[in-house]
Amino acid sequence: MIYKYILYEKKPDDIVLVTLNRAEKRNPLIPKLRGELIEALKEAEADEGIKVIVLTGSGKAFSAGGDIENFAKRIGDESQSKAFQSMERIGAWGIQIARIDKPIIAAINGVAAGAGISVALLCDIRIASDQAKFITSFTRMGLIPDVGLTYLLPKVIGIGKALELFYTAGMVDAQEAYRLGLINKIVPHERLEQEALTLASQIAKGPQNAIRLIKRAVFGEIASSLIGQIELEGVIQSICFSTEEHREGVKAFFEKREPVFRKE
Repeated sequence: MIYKYILYEKKPDDIVLVTLNRAEKRNPLIPKLRGELIEALKEAEADEGIKVIVLTGSGKAFSAGGDIENFAKRIGDESQSKAFQSMERIGAWGIQIARIDKPIIAAINGVAAGAGISVALLCDIRIASDQAKFITSFTRMGLIPDVGLTYLLPKVIGIGKALELFYTAGMVDAQEAYRLGLINKIVPHERLEQEALTLASQIAKGPQNAIRLIKRAVFGEIASSLIGQIELEGVIQSICFSTEEHREGVKAFFEKREPVFRKE
């Protein structure tokens, strides 16, 4: 299949490298990119010649998360019910990533912000460039974390640290992310792809039935809880989209200043 916003490259040892490819915008999760990513992951899942998927980003970012330009367009022009329908679609998209049966390694090449962190955490294993940064930017937009992040990040790094990052729209670099257990390994930037492919090759040589069953066993309880949490996020996020806090966050972003949140 030919993609516009995704690069799909088969590699030796039954591996496919899937790259988010809208570098000029830092790979935002616009609807077309989200759709193509699922198509690419399902193409790999259906291909008996593919055993492991490596997911990365082009340019300086893994993914900047939500498309802020789209946020600005819909302010004042979207009802809460319409916002909820939009969040239902985004939530269902995240669940589809979680349900991919084959191992997925995230090769985090740069900034992962907002829902870009969610995508990384929906993968099985995370290897990061020494230039990677993780930014929980939601509250700067007057929003809550979504695409399962309110469930996944506390589970990975602990409730207290996750709440600190959520509340402050905090950022951690690769070293801190490794210390927290957010990533499995840090590698020099120029070696990221090769290191990810080497690990993928090692996994691809293993017993594939057992590996898939391990993934199902590990993600069994996680998947059921994650679905419920994503549904809850959708309800809450649709409320946030209609607030003055969200309008101020978006306005401040485009004016390149700190948002000033006032009591509504």
